Amino acid sequence: MLRVVRPSAAAAEDRGAVNKLELKLYIAGQSLRSRAAQANLQRLLDAGHADYSLSVVDVLEQPGEAEAANIVAAPTLVKSSPPPVVRIVGDLSATTVVMRVLGMDPDDSEVR
Repeated sequence: MLRVVRPSAAAAEDRGAVNKLELKLYIAGQSLRSRAAQANLQRLLDAGHADYSLSVVDVLEQPGEAEAANIVAAPTLVKSSPPPVVRIVGDLSATTVVMRVLGMDPDDSEVR
C-alpha cells in the first residue's frame, strides 16, 4: 500500500513554500531496469519543473554506500528531503504515482 502525506499550506509557508528535492537513485550497473529508471526519473524531473539535487549510486561499484542506506533492491529512488523520507523501488514507470510521491503535480506537468 502506498500512502502519500502532504503538508498543510501553512506548514509549507513556514518552510519557505518550495523545497528542493534531495534524491538518490540506486542502480545496478547498466541493467535494463536501471537504465529505464534513470530515463524515467529524468523525464519526470524535467517535465515537472522541480528544483532538485540528484545523485546516482551504482550498487555494484559502491556496495558499502548501498548497504549503509539499507538498499536491498535496485533500482531504488530515495527522497530524503523534504520530509518524510520515501523509497520507491522499480523502474519508476508509474508516472503519476512517482510524481505524487515526490510532491509534484502530475496535472501540471508535460509528461506523456
